[in-house]
Amino acid sequence: ASMAVGPDNDIYFIELWFAGLNRADGPYFAKYSLHPVSVETLQDKEGLPTTCLLAQNYPNPFNPSTTIEFSIPSRGDVRLIVVDHLGREIAVLADGEYQAGPHSCQFSGAEHPSGVYMYRLSWDGNTVARRMVLLR
Repeated sequence: ASMAVGPDNDIYFIELWFAGLNRADGPYFAKYSLHPVSVETLQDKEGLPTTCLLAQNYPNPFNPSTTIEFSIPSRGDVRLIVVDHLGREIAVLADGEYQAGPHSCQFSGAEHPSGVYMYRLSWDGNTVARRMVLLR
């Protein structure tokens, strides 16, 4: 299979074959829309977010490092990871209990090839993901 970024900034995996599907009808392709889903920036009276917020990394594209910011509305277990285009976990940026409020992490791509990467925040049963581009 090959991967491409379309004009809509979505990732396409082309020439995929799935078990149980007729090869004569293929090749198939999968489109992964990487725009955040259910991310809100509404804040309550105390200035804390009312939902989990994962901001776009900056700078983006980046070389070799970037900053990723997130906010959580209440104390809880947080896991922030970076995955490559194949979905392999390549870095854990946050893993543990965090206080409510804003937080930031640094990701260094110095040891990784150029390309599109995803970063995924999990908190209190919620998961939010965004994409970033390492460009040398």
